[in-house]
Amino acid sequence: MKNEELSGADLFSTWTLLHQSYLLTYKYLDQIVSRLGISQAQASVLLVLKGTGHPLPLSKLARYLVQEAQSVTSLVDRLEQRGLVRRVPDQRDRRVIHVELTEHGHETFDQIFPAAWKACNDVFGDLSSKELAQFASVATKVRNRAAQLLSLDQAPFERATETLRFSPEVFEQAAAPAGR
Repeated sequence: MKNEELSGADLFSTWTLLHQSYLLTYKYLDQIVSRLGISQAQASVLLVLKGTGHPLPLSKLARYLVQEAQSVTSLVDRLEQRGLVRRVPDQRDRRVIHVELTEHGHETFDQIFPAAWKACNDVFGDLSSKELAQFASVATKVRNRAAQLLSLDQAPFERATETLRFSPEVFEQAAAPAGR
């Protein structure tokens, strides 16, 4: 942890850039996936479930998405109404409800993933591989410090980052015709 005094103007400018970058990127991705009939927030649920490869308790899904449980419950309600996810009771603890992708959810992911992948490439396309790695490193430091200031365990965020790494093979599988 650095103890140097940072300029207030630089801090506010950086915060503004971070905020604008997030909002504009989110809006762009939402615009892309909404053309395919799903919101960015709903697509994020599909992404997390596909990325983990197994059903998740609602509370863990909320942590992955860095959202309140009530918001995720509403998202899951809408996705369930569309037949994209289903709630499954935990085998050991009936109080715990897991969320899993349905076959239709897998198919929808396979339809939206190539467009979302391209959109991410569009957004980060002006960065070199080195700059992208540097950006990821700086974003990780900011995320971890914010979690620390909020007295949150960083481990779930780190696991989410590792778990949700999609390789080109996932893109190729989603782009391939034919079923599972």
